[in-house]
Amino acid sequence: MAYEGGIVRLTADAVNYATTIVADTVVAVKSGDWQGLGQDALNGLKSIAYDVVSSIISVGTFIVQQIVDQIKALVKFAGYIVSIITDLTIDTFKAVFSGLSSAFTAFGWQGGQQAMQTASDWVQNHRRLIEATVTTGLLVAAVVATDGLALPVLAMTVGPQLFQVAGGYQADERAAAKKAEQKQFVSDYQTYVANNKIISANAKDAWADELSKKYQAQIINQERELGFYQDFLQTYFSNMENQMSYYLGQSLVPQITPDPTFGVMSADVGSLYGWNTGVLNLNPSQGFPLYNNGRQAFSQEIAVSPALAISSDGQSITSSTPRKFWFNQKETIPLAQDTPTVEIKWRALYTLNSFSIGVYFGGDIIDLDAIRKSGSAPLDVSHLAKMLVYKKDNKDQPTTLNLYEHEGSGWFAQPTGPDFAIGQWYHMRLQLSNNSLSVQIWKEGTTPPAPQTFTVAPTKQRTVGVISSGASIEYQIITPQVPLKIIPKLRPSGGLGIPTEKQREIDARKQMQQLTNPVIGSFNLQSINKPAILRGHYIYTTNGTGLVDAQKKSITDYVTLGQASVGTQGSTIINQIGISPLVALAPGAPAPALVSLISQKAYDQNAKQIATCPHVLESFVQTNGQLSDETAKTINSLRNAYASNLVGPFNFGTISLQAISAQDVIDGHYLYKATSPAPELHDSQGNPLKDSTGNLLYDYFLMKTSDGILGVPFDTSITTMRSLVTGYEYNRNSTSPLSIRYNAQTTLTVYQKNTGALPSSLLNAINASTTFYQQAVKQEQAVDQTQPDTTTTQPVGGGNISNPDGGYSGGGGNQQQIDPNNPADQSIQDRTEQASSGDISFGG
Repeated sequence: MAYEGGIVRLTADAVNYATTIVADTVVAVKSGDWQGLGQDALNGLKSIAYDVVSSIISVGTFIVQQIVDQIKALVKFAGYIVSIITDLTIDTFKAVFSGLSSAFTAFGWQGGQQAMQTASDWVQNHRRLIEATVTTGLLVAAVVATDGLALPVLAMTVGPQLFQVAGGYQADERAAAKKAEQKQFVSDYQTYVANNKIISANAKDAWADELSKKYQAQIINQERELGFYQDFLQTYFSNMENQMSYYLGQSLVPQITPDPTFGVMSADVGSLYGWNTGVLNLNPSQGFPLYNNGRQAFSQEIAVSPALAISSDGQSITSSTPRKFWFNQKETIPLAQDTPTVEIKWRALYTLNSFSIGVYFGGDIIDLDAIRKSGSAPLDVSHLAKMLVYKKDNKDQPTTLNLYEHEGSGWFAQPTGPDFAIGQWYHMRLQLSNNSLSVQIWKEGTTPPAPQTFTVAPTKQRTVGVISSGASIEYQIITPQVPLKIIPKLRPSGGLGIPTEKQREIDARKQMQQLTNPVIGSFNLQSINKPAILRGHYIYTTNGTGLVDAQKKSITDYVTLGQASVGTQGSTIINQIGISPLVALAPGAPAPALVSLISQKAYDQNAKQIATCPHVLESFVQTNGQLSDETAKTINSLRNAYASNLVGPFNFGTISLQAISAQDVIDGHYLYKATSPAPELHDSQGNPLKDSTGNLLYDYFLMKTSDGILGVPFDTSITTMRSLVTGYEYNRNSTSPLSIRYNAQTTLTVYQKNTGALPSSLLNAINASTTFYQQAVKQEQAVDQTQPDTTTTQPVGGGNISNPDGGYSGGGGNQQQIDPNNPADQSIQDRTEQASSGDISFGG
């Protein structure tokens, strides 16, 4: 403190003391630490008073007159000091506690603490302002205390002080604002960081909750949309199903409604022949099922491929994955109650390349009364039905035995069973108890095997059926028993004047027996197989023709039938080669003939050869169609074996015969060569002559049977043969010709018309021998000065021959010549006529 001219001046320390008192008081309020505050304030005030007294005393010695007034001023000053500091403190507290009140109100205790911190910060930030304010206040107090004595000094001091206060305030405000801004930024950032955890978590929770609700809403919308679409599809499908059910029912109702006149359902397979059987054909477009009382059996007469379901895209039709409803091709037996066992007996008559044959059991109930009343039929009657079938998917796959469960396990098992064969009778037995299915299958006449058990889905057991997809079958239903009832109006007791189906069946079996095992005289024939009969190939096997091979072993002959008739000149002609035994053996028909496809010989009922039929196999194929590969191969093999026995050499008396070749024999050319017995074809020493190339000039012969048939194979029973070179015939007893001479050229021409043209090399050789012989005969006649040979002709097909040296002895003066205008015997002429007419005819 300083005292000058009656004015007490507060030093910087005094101002600091006053400011500190105010600030400490505020801080004490903020911190709650009130201990020592009174002592600190008292010490400050003491310090200020001491400084004031010291300041006054220090000048009192020079101005004694004013001591009393100065003491009064000091007392007043002390009062003012206390008042000013108190007012400053109160004003500060008002500001601070105003903020605290608001803080407590808005934020609670934690917010109040923060507000107090803010007030403390404000006091510290405005320390310069407080200091200036306190100083000014003390100066004003000094003037008052000195009753205006300090006014001049005040004017000079307070003016700048006010500016200092204002400037200090502004500087403090800027510094405080900047510091506050910095602190606020830090505080805000701390608050942001502290609160961001909560805010971020809350934001994420809110975002996730919002997204979840959006998704949930979308799912609900999609579920609603799907539900609406499902309702639409269900309604649409239900309508379509109802329409299909109605259309199916409308097609079934006429079939399952008994006829009011006869009381029979057209769907009943027995209705055609006047029977009520209870076995229904509900798919009438697929085949032709029947019940035949004559056979005491049901049947599917026609093998039909299963129907295909083909999808269409509206533009083009595709069938890349067609579904085969093979099990719809069946006859169905609706039952009134469940049955535990089903057994059928069946055999296949013929099949297509793909087929399924077997028994059907289970599925939905087929209620005929309900269908008639409602006019609608159930669509999925095969649901969970069990089927045991032999099936073949195509011609390249084997036939297998399989179990099938529709709309369940599908093809789920392959039971063991006998191999499949056409014509074989089989038994199939199914026993179903809840989900256990027992299966048995065995051949007719054998012991039933042990059951094979499989696990299946339970199903209703009131429907039984017999499947015949792609197959013609005959079957009997053993269990459950089928009640057979005659429809009197369709089957009157007096009959209809026509054979009953039973009699027709008996007749049919007899006819099949005749087709399979015909008996013709002494021949008991056996068909090569039933498929051949069905194809119209009536070919049979027999050992009654006595064919042997080169080792003299018996050869099974393959024969067919024909009809024998007598030609205009008395020769035997074979017509209608390959006809059915039913035709050949019919009353009033021409005499049947048995024609060998191996030897080409024809026989009558007494096994006597009556004709030779060259190229009969080719003629048969041309008329009746190609043979199966197996049959053709077998026949060709047997023909080769038979031909090997006909090649020779053979002894015809003293003449040694040799067939031209085995192939010629197979081709039906039974033509033999030998050294000629004619002396014209020998030199003077009796040696056979040769042509210009050094080859022997052979004679060529045809065998002739006792009844005049030419061109037959060599046989020990043959006693006559005719030369195609000289025209003479010879017998076994002599090398001299018989008296009658035939026209060799005519004989050769007719022979080729009946058996086909000879190979050119063979024909040239025959013509060469013929030409040489005729020239030799002419020379002989010229030497003998006899009448020229009127039978001389030009060679058939040409040929060159060198003239031999010298003359040769004649061929016998007693030989009869044939008029060249009638160059052949009657049998040859007859053959010529028949050959010209185009018929297959033979004779001798």
